[in-house]
Amino acid sequence: MVIIKRKYLFVIISVVIFCLGYFFFKNKPKIDNFILYIGGYGDYFYKYSFNSKTLEFTLISEFKCKNASFLTLNSKEDIIFALSENGKYSKQYSFANISPYNQISEVKNSGIDPCYITYYKEHILSANYGDGTISIFSVDSAGCLGKRVKKIDFLNLNSSSLYLKRSRLHTIKRVKGRATSNEYLLATDLGLDRIYFLKVLQDSLFNISLCDTSFIELPKDSGPRHIDFSKDGRFMYLLNEKSGKLMVFSIVESNNNLLLTKLQDTIADRYNSHASADIHVSPNGKFLYTSHRKNNDGISIFRITDNGLVEKRGYQVTDSYPRNFAISPDGNFMFVACQKDKKIQLFRINEKNGFLTNTKKTLNFINLEPSCIIVK
Repeated sequence: MVIIKRKYLFVIISVVIFCLGYFFFKNKPKIDNFILYIGGYGDYFYKYSFNSKTLEFTLISEFKCKNASFLTLNSKEDIIFALSENGKYSKQYSFANISPYNQISEVKNSGIDPCYITYYKEHILSANYGDGTISIFSVDSAGCLGKRVKKIDFLNLNSSSLYLKRSRLHTIKRVKGRATSNEYLLATDLGLDRIYFLKVLQDSLFNISLCDTSFIELPKDSGPRHIDFSKDGRFMYLLNEKSGKLMVFSIVESNNNLLLTKLQDTIADRYNSHASADIHVSPNGKFLYTSHRKNNDGISIFRITDNGLVEKRGYQVTDSYPRNFAISPDGNFMFVACQKDKKIQLFRINEKNGFLTNTKKTLNFINLEPSCIIVK
């Protein structure tokens, strides 16, 4: 019987772990190409491929759609949904995401100036900025949009302040309860400085009700805009457009309701431009980024600590009006939609410190002001 001394056993185990790790990462497939969907203000939105080795963009298709300011995909990613932001004439569209990329359907949006859409269980939900409502449309198996099945109006929650300010819905996010797996929706109201809580009952969008908490009130003139979540779902990060503040909340489910507790309140836009825009957590969950417009346009860089709080690390100047941005699934690239300069600006992300490096590569448009970008 062979007896291995403890110190030699430790060395052997270390070598085995190193070899397994080496072969795992050596044989881990690298993603060389990504697909980009780019919407904005113009007559078309676009689908491109991006080669991560050559940093080249190649046009795949263009889709005729007036002011397609926000896009989303269904769960199979074979249908593209676009909203046409055009006042009371706004519409929703669906397109095939495989050649010949035909338009499938269009419906008139029941709200005014929708600015955000998301796909959820054979339905499309839109946040309507102009009248502070949520519209819900059915989607059949072929991707065809049906009639509006529900419209959620928050006017009954508004106090007398309604006469001074108007509800301005800006985003809708899905949240799964960590205790019960209940489905919830969070909606930001930029106009009335609130976040609404809705619960999907019996797993059906026909049965949506406000949670008992209904909403949380934020400080006056915060202007809650976009939100993202920590990788483990325990924390929510909120970017406020008007105040330029980044807020960190813990998320707890209690008695079939969501409870948010504010843990941190920090300045993301130190230039006080009142035009903060987008927010995203990196795929590895270590970093958080926010975009800011109108004055010294750029991206604020934060590190996410072990307790979910954030630490400001730096600021990357961009071209004009970074309305929206997206991070590649491998976490190596950031694509910034610079609306006023009519371009997509490409940055490389340092995986160790989260800093951004300008690659000097851009995707330029003549007749499109990009306001939405999705990377797959």
